[in-house]
Amino acid sequence: MRKDELWEDTYRFLYKNGTWKHLPIYHAREIIEPQCTAMPTLCGLVKKYLPTKPGLPWVVNQNEQVMVIRMDPGTTVETHNGPSNNVLNMHFGIIVPEGAVLTVNYTQYTWENGKTLVWDGSTDHGVDTTKCKEERIILLVRLMHPDMTPQHYRGHKRTMFEEIPAEYRDGTVAGKEAGLEKQANGAEKEEEL
Repeated sequence: MRKDELWEDTYRFLYKNGTWKHLPIYHAREIIEPQCTAMPTLCGLVKKYLPTKPGLPWVVNQNEQVMVIRMDPGTTVETHNGPSNNVLNMHFGIIVPEGAVLTVNYTQYTWENGKTLVWDGSTDHGVDTTKCKEERIILLVRLMHPDMTPQHYRGHKRTMFEEIPAEYRDGTVAGKEAGLEKQANGAEKEEEL
């Protein structure tokens, strides 16, 4: 599970020192199959339970995600928040050294091995591992809020977010360029009509 080439940088703009990486398991309504070889039980559970509300549209690409997150000692993630209050963040402690702190809305929490912390992802939160002597590893599961219902969407089956090309939604540089190019070409064609 520790092959470094499989791990991706996590929100690099939110921290200056240390290392914060993730191994994606489920993203954009799809299981990441290569990870399932190393974690078949986890992938089996993800396939069984996600998506939690398959008929409801998404408003952000983080609506439902599963990833293993690793953070080296000495990493401080600045206070930040998610884009929507329809997503719950769930952290399950896998390897939690003493000194790792999660701050949610000015209240400090500590992870425990085998225990779960859950909060509204749109609430301000940050992480500090400067007092740790070893890496912290958690399982992050983002779930659509259980109170979300079709009535919240007033009959809409898709949101404007879902109309954006996937490569642009994911925020990759190549995707952004492709998305902008497609938008520009589409705008030119509309003007010609």
